[in-house]
Amino acid sequence: MKSATARASDVGRWTGPSGGVPVVEQILKIVHLLVQIAIGLGTFFPWYNHEHRHSALALYTPADVHYGRVEQIRQTRQAALDAAYQRHPDRFVQKPPEAAAPPQAVWINPPENAQMQPVN
Repeated sequence: MKSATARASDVGRWTGPSGGVPVVEQILKIVHLLVQIAIGLGTFFPWYNHEHRHSALALYTPADVHYGRVEQIRQTRQAALDAAYQRHPDRFVQKPPEAAAPPQAVWINPPENAQMQPVN
């Protein structure tokens, strides 16, 4: 029977199913990977919610919609479109441009009775 100090020295030699790589090293690699994923997601979600303009939201960010900034941004967009129309009305052959509004609801799987009307 080995002593407790001898068994503690064997910890570095424990190997997992990968054939010779110590279990502790495998665990450290997994922890390192999880930390890298957390760092990546920590930069992805702020970009996705505050910078990325979603086509399903009429090119507003989710944060704009969530915090009620849509109408202010829409007015700014409309002013820019009106100025462009005033300068070059011939570029708009059908009608004066209108700033788009996001739909009232956005669904992944809409219920059968859901109506997706734009907010006016």
